[in-house]
Parts: sequence; structure tokens; C-alpha cells
Amino acid sequence: MDLRGVSENFAKDFDDDFDVMVEKLGAKGTAEGLLKAFAYFQENKGKDPEADRETPITVKEWKDKLADDGFDDEEGEEEDFGGEVAADRR
Repeated sequence: MDLRGVSENFAKDFDDDFDVMVEKLGAKGTAEGLLKAFAYFQENKGKDPEADRETPITVKEWKDKLADDGFDDEEGEEEDFGGEVAADRR
């Protein structure tokens, strides 16, 4: 997805932070914004100059980048990248 579909300057308008986005737009507005971001990406992919495009990265590289930015999985959150997860919803 391309967050320019939410805001031309997402990083400035939302401090490049999804939590700020949810605070400003609410849950419904955030969901609608993410759908717009995906639609924007679909309509515009490949139209940006090659030098301005993000390059594909692996999950490990992405996690390393998040860790470098101060984000990690130490907050008790579980994640799953492809396996099945059973949830008890009693």
C-alpha cells in the first residue's frame, strides 16, 4: 500500500505513526484510509521514478529496521508469519 493515499505527507501529518493515525482518524477512519492507500498503490504502482521507489526487503530486514527504530517484540505481543494460530474465544 502507498500511504500517500491517506495523506500526501503521511510522515508529517501522522508523525509516521499508525497510533497517531488512529488517534486522529479513529478506527473507522483508519480502516478507510488504509483501503484508500491500497487503492492508491494499485492505481499508481510503477509510476514513480525508479530512484524514488521503495525496494523490496525480507521480513528479517524489516524486523531489523523496526528494532533500529526502537520497536521490538518485547511488549508481550505474539506474531505469526504464516503459521496457524488457534484462538480461544470463550
